[in-house]
Amino acid sequence: MPYAASMCAFLGVLFAYAQGDGSTVVFDTDARKVLFPPHAYWLYRRSHGADTSFTSNQHCVQLEYIQYNDTFDMVTLDARNHTKKDNWEPKMYRASVKESHEDILQYTPDEGEVETATVEYRVWHVVQNACYVVEKMPSAGGISARSNEKILKCELWVKKEKEVRHQRPSYSVESEEACSEAVKLLCSPLELVYFQRLCDPILP
Repeated sequence: MPYAASMCAFLGVLFAYAQGDGSTVVFDTDARKVLFPPHAYWLYRRSHGADTSFTSNQHCVQLEYIQYNDTFDMVTLDARNHTKKDNWEPKMYRASVKESHEDILQYTPDEGEVETATVEYRVWHVVQNACYVVEKMPSAGGISARSNEKILKCELWVKKEKEVRHQRPSYSVESEEACSEAVKLLCSPLELVYFQRLCDPILP
């Protein structure tokens, strides 16, 4: 697919991506749709070289959102290499949409989380109740510039299902595929973070 003539524009909370063949793909950047309704999400894939200072380099990284009020969610960040063998050491945050920036999520440490700082993520696409594609913003508040290259250092988060059948991963293929077009068009190459044998080991 040609990208030499690609062009991007923001239309409110919609992100329009004009491709070289004349077609246009519109992505939803409304960060509130990540928070409401709240779900738990797996970090499924991440661009090579992406900033891991918030999510760590572990394989089983989960964010669980719980609605606190109409403004923010309480969020638990859990990062382990093996859900059955490693200890659970959650970190608590308040997640909200940055004021005057409908496409930016802010994660503010809850009281007592003295070793963490507020981080921000730009939402590049969200499919409500399924998945979302984000990029961690630099601590100085800078934003990756879009050009003719796919340079975004993305994270793909997929909804964690509450009820799954035996020997099935706790996410659906439909949730993963719902964001596949955004990943293909916007992100630099992604590598797999989540592994079922580590994060959803088969129960006896």
